[in-house]
Amino acid sequence: MREMAESSLKVVRVWGYNTVVGEDPGTTRIWFQRLTAPTPENPDGAFITNELGDTGLKRLDFVLDTAVKYKLKVIVVLLNNFLEPNLGGLPDYVQAFGGDVSTWWTDALSQAAYTDYVKTVVTRYKDREEIFAWELMNEPRCNLPSGGGCDKSVITDWATKISGYIKGPESEGLGDTNHMVSLGDEGWFHPDNLPEGADGGYPYQNVNGVDFIATLQIPTLDFGTFHTYPERFGEPDEWAATYINQHVAAGAAANKPVINEEYGKEKDPEPTNRAVPDSGQRVRIVTAWQDAIFNSQVAAGMYWQLGSPWSADKTEGDPVTVFDDVPAEYKPIFTDHARRMIGLPVEETPTGP
Repeated sequence: MREMAESSLKVVRVWGYNTVVGEDPGTTRIWFQRLTAPTPENPDGAFITNELGDTGLKRLDFVLDTAVKYKLKVIVVLLNNFLEPNLGGLPDYVQAFGGDVSTWWTDALSQAAYTDYVKTVVTRYKDREEIFAWELMNEPRCNLPSGGGCDKSVITDWATKISGYIKGPESEGLGDTNHMVSLGDEGWFHPDNLPEGADGGYPYQNVNGVDFIATLQIPTLDFGTFHTYPERFGEPDEWAATYINQHVAAGAAANKPVINEEYGKEKDPEPTNRAVPDSGQRVRIVTAWQDAIFNSQVAAGMYWQLGSPWSADKTEGDPVTVFDDVPAEYKPIFTDHARRMIGLPVEETPTGP
């Protein structure tokens, strides 16, 4: 985090979950929540949060304490839609309690376990000033087994319920009035609510059951999020500016700020239709996107992702990762952009539909 602070970054986003399924792994790995499948003796299954162990939430304590040290704010992500090695994710709930990615949102056992974890984490940290926001899930998607997205009401209703639980009065919720809440979605537009300039491509087809415009109407979500990966969405690089401006317009219509929470360009020595071969090409493409971010009224732009060299190896990452020991990429993409954004005037945006 020292490097982030020195580069004028102000807000960082961290995984605030780590799920395992089955027997207690002991001290062999870090875990925050353990899920156990139902048995005849325990038909409701089990879910346990590792609050006290050195391999549990004490690790998140350390992250937050370090953020305080370097005067950074933190977006805490409460679950990932995808299963990540050594981190877990939504599929762990499916493995433990059954169903699939389309039923998880309403499955009683899965929701009981998820809500219990949210309660534990929010209660533990709701007075911590370094938390910028709670994020309900990284890239929530509700995909039908037969293909396509679920009805948009599934995720919209779920986000309404969970965000309301976090911010609601203690008589019926967690009473966290200190922090903002976001969904963490990729900003998919639904055919029912298409923005101007929609080209009918992947981001506009309800492939994943999300309606960005509908979620902006949820009173207990404080800002919108979207992720920009043109090549992964089947769009040309220059399309990124269109996607950014479409979300800014949707946020303005809803009187809510929006954050380009992820964007990135793959790099590979053997380039493909998704990747460029060298730092120069990556920087040219990404800084053009950052010009669009700067010139729009998007509340923030967060490159995915920053990597660091460790004593033994570099941090794990996908092909979009920019490492802070590669100044030809790190300086223009992180440091220069952050300092440029800091110079923009801050306008207070009223929240709420």
